Amino acid sequence: MARNKIKLQYISNNALRRVTLKKRLSGLLKKVEELSVLCGVDTCGIVYSPGEATPQAVWPQPQDARRILRTFNSMPEVECTRKMNNHLAFMQERVGNLRDKVATRASDDPKLEVSVNPYYLVVSLYGKIIWPHLGSSLPSLPSLL
Repeated sequence: MARNKIKLQYISNNALRRVTLKKRLSGLLKKVEELSVLCGVDTCGIVYSPGEATPQAVWPQPQDARRILRTFNSMPEVECTRKMNNHLAFMQERVGNLRDKVATRASDDPKLEVSVNPYYLVVSLYGKIIWPHLGSSLPSLPSLL
């Protein structure tokens, strides 16, 4: 039987909130452990409750978590953020991939028509839109093109 979808909102009932935290916390730490085992990577999970100075839950043991955090903190910042993406970097990568795709298809099909607008990247192949309206929330989009 399928479960009902729950609303993600703050639980105002203190007892219910504590029970929910306890159940979800064990599930979260289980996922951290599974990630470590399945992928063979060092992982740690540390959960703090609001207003408390000591963590409510730590996986693995606190000394192992400290070792993992020391290793991470001793890495150069370039190494730590190498694969991190922000919104702008993601969009630049996406636009670059789409340009490559357009260039490939344009060389394959002479009927391909391409139009670029600061807030649209539309590729029209017999009327098919591949990239929809990006919205005005990306004012730096013209610099991407």
